[in-house]
Amino acid sequence: MFQSRLIWGLAFFSGLLCLLSFYVFSRFTVDDAFISWRYGRNLIEFGVWGYNPTDTDLTQAYTNPLYAFLSILPAYFGIDTVLFFKGLSIANLILLICVFMRSVENKALGFAALLFLLASPATAIHLFSGLETFAYSVFLGLAFIKLDRREIVEASVFVLLAVLSRPEAWLWTVLLPAVVLLTDQQLAVRKVFSSRSKAHFNNPDSLKRLSFTVLPGVFLAVMLAAHKAQFGYFLPNTFYIKSSSGTDFKMSVFIAIALSGLTPLLIPFFSGRRLLPLVILGYFALVIYNYASSDLQMNYAWRFQFQVFTPVYIYAAYVAAGKELNFRIISDQAPFSERHIHFNSASTLSLAFAVAVFTDVGLGGRELRELATYYPRALDSHAALGKAIDTLSDTPKTPAFLLGDAGMTAFHSRQSALDNVGLGSALVAQQGVTKTVIDQYAPSMVFLHAVPDGEPWASFGRDTITEWMTENGFKYVCDIYYHPDYSLRYYSATASTEIEAVCASSRAANDIDLGDYFERDITRPPWIYWRE
Repeated sequence: MFQSRLIWGLAFFSGLLCLLSFYVFSRFTVDDAFISWRYGRNLIEFGVWGYNPTDTDLTQAYTNPLYAFLSILPAYFGIDTVLFFKGLSIANLILLICVFMRSVENKALGFAALLFLLASPATAIHLFSGLETFAYSVFLGLAFIKLDRREIVEASVFVLLAVLSRPEAWLWTVLLPAVVLLTDQQLAVRKVFSSRSKAHFNNPDSLKRLSFTVLPGVFLAVMLAAHKAQFGYFLPNTFYIKSSSGTDFKMSVFIAIALSGLTPLLIPFFSGRRLLPLVILGYFALVIYNYASSDLQMNYAWRFQFQVFTPVYIYAAYVAAGKELNFRIISDQAPFSERHIHFNSASTLSLAFAVAVFTDVGLGGRELRELATYYPRALDSHAALGKAIDTLSDTPKTPAFLLGDAGMTAFHSRQSALDNVGLGSALVAQQGVTKTVIDQYAPSMVFLHAVPDGEPWASFGRDTITEWMTENGFKYVCDIYYHPDYSLRYYSATASTEIEAVCASSRAANDIDLGDYFERDITRPPWIYWRE
């Protein structure tokens, strides 16, 4: 009885936190999301499937083909892209709730477990970021549930969606058929290699189920071949950028992600399951090893940890709300001579604790305020800059510009952009920032990351770019303010009054302390920021 009251008390409190998180963080849209969205716009408006609206330096800058292709829809139908993907975020949430609640036996505990997850600010942040983080986590978590339930067709569909969302899921093109062959009664390995194998494979139902398990692998092969044909490389451009970063393996990162992300797997193990939890554990051990060996940029709100924790949590929550289990503890010491522990209730409470620990370790108060104010600031700086550039020319060829933020400025500009970080340029990824590469773009404007009234950041080819600008008569004009401690420093041979106007307006809007900005902005409803 006590456990039940505690669960529903926590569920009620979690529901209030869900509403608060939605209000504060649904206004968040991350700059990197616009990288994928740029492809749909370029295809519809310029007939080019590439980061830039020309055939020069064709680059696959996205890692989520699903969202890149979905961006065609708002571009084609004239829908605001940010609004479209906010709607898609809500659709992903509804998908999770509907499939999860239909799968669990104990609806009450299942609903409470979902509320615990949704109460975390990290969930709202990743749900509405515009990136595939939440969708990938949901697809993989639901695939685990369907595998556990032996619903092979549905599991294959969710694995396919995960494969189209994140490269981390590619390994499941092999793991999926392997798990099915090892666990499914109709497709057991012993039957496949038995004397009755011919009759077994003449079973139309068996053939159908087996064929669905290889579907994600077929899609992956076709996708990689298409990328090779279009861009010249099988893998996304980010692979070549990150593989050349020289980052060493960090054991502390591996342990932190493993402890925070994989702890809920104890619930399936204690329930008596073995094979599937072991496969999930092995899969995420490889994923975490990769994370610990990489430079995890844009790891806001523990993004990469979230991609481990959430699928595991969804599966563990399904188990916790499943078949009723009890453990009996016998002791010689009174009054504890015999005690029964209700496994499902205890597991649900442990999930609430796991979410609380994940949130407390991964998020701080300052970061939460920064994320709540991120997109409002970006609209007055990066987005305003892109829209100003768009007014300077009617063609996608000029004026090209150089900028290390590959997202919303390039998206709004409708012009060719040289990303000196390299995410949006295969030339930079393969050759580095060289004068030859810069000459090929011949930018008329350069924007370098800087602290206002300070030196540009000493990274991403700054010295080479500075030399090129000196040789071509570029001079400093002004700073576009995102934050009092961060700006885009504008250089040009012939300054633009439109860009200078953005310098002035962005400073007026964004040269404000974080606390003051947050207090002013939080009173505005979040949906006013559901726009480009």
